[in-house]
Amino acid sequence: MPAPSLPIVGSSFSAQANLPIKRVLEDIRAENPEREVILMPETCFMGANPISLGAPLPKGYTTRPKVINLNPIPYMANSIDTAPFGPGLLPDSTESGRARNQFMNQMMVGGPFAEVIAHQEEVLKGLGATEILEPQVPFHHWVLMHDLTLQLCPPSLEYDRSDMPSNIKFAGCLTPKPTPGDFVYPAWWDDGTIAQDASNLIIPTVEALFDRDDLLVVAIIGRKGAALPKDMVIPSNTRVVDYLPYDVLLPHTSVFVMNAGYGGFLHGITNGVPLVLAGESEDKPEIAMRGEWSGVAVNLRTGQPIPELVREGVDRVLSDDSFKKRVDEIKAENEAMKIHDFIEEQILSIGELDA
Repeated sequence: MPAPSLPIVGSSFSAQANLPIKRVLEDIRAENPEREVILMPETCFMGANPISLGAPLPKGYTTRPKVINLNPIPYMANSIDTAPFGPGLLPDSTESGRARNQFMNQMMVGGPFAEVIAHQEEVLKGLGATEILEPQVPFHHWVLMHDLTLQLCPPSLEYDRSDMPSNIKFAGCLTPKPTPGDFVYPAWWDDGTIAQDASNLIIPTVEALFDRDDLLVVAIIGRKGAALPKDMVIPSNTRVVDYLPYDVLLPHTSVFVMNAGYGGFLHGITNGVPLVLAGESEDKPEIAMRGEWSGVAVNLRTGQPIPELVREGVDRVLSDDSFKKRVDEIKAENEAMKIHDFIEEQILSIGELDA
């Protein structure tokens, strides 16, 4: 068991790396002795990592199964052109920028991630991995250690890197799903007004835009059954719903204000909606900075913006058509990538790669 002080990423690695993948692979081989087996984990599932790093083969295998990793989050591996993943800094490939990037990476490896790196090495060795990893933040190796990693976004949403490894390929991201014919819309969908009381905290976006007769604000709480407190009156230009699929609402949306989660960010892109991003925890600063860098979003550079800051961000997106133009360009780029066809091609051709 990991020490109680170990960061959660280390505890997660220890648990996932011990999942019985070998037993599953042995069962699959017994049932399908002639068929090729390919593993397709996603980056934050670490159970396949020992196999990619030389751990003993499961019973019935003479060669290691190929591993195609899916990366449904921002690209996290280190580069000479980017700062380490986390702080949300713009890329910098100048001489001074690369010196900054190298220094920050060394600080990450020797500082906050030192214990996790040591724990990861211990767990991998205990599971039979024979390839020794260079000391790096764990995210770096999770992305790069497999035969192939498919980055699930179009290239325009990731920073330019001169040293991008050849086993990284952009696959694009999923396009919006059609709204089912039997979808039940909220009661206010076709109505002109709604009266709803709530109390406690007013979402900064609602507060920022409460007096706008040119905007209809829809606040999605994000959890079925959730509700705002009953003793706070919702402004007349605002609708509140506990849960609503993004792809139902976004086709009718001019600007998407959200907390820079990657799923919501990509939904905005694939629906052609420019964004205002506010995030400062987990990976959100990195996502918000990618939105700013790619030209599809205003980055508020805080997770708790004051209403005036939100208002300024919304007004900037609505008054500057470059945001809408850029998001439409990347939307078209993504659609042209045909993600399902591309992934199928990679699966069918993975056997051509050296083990």
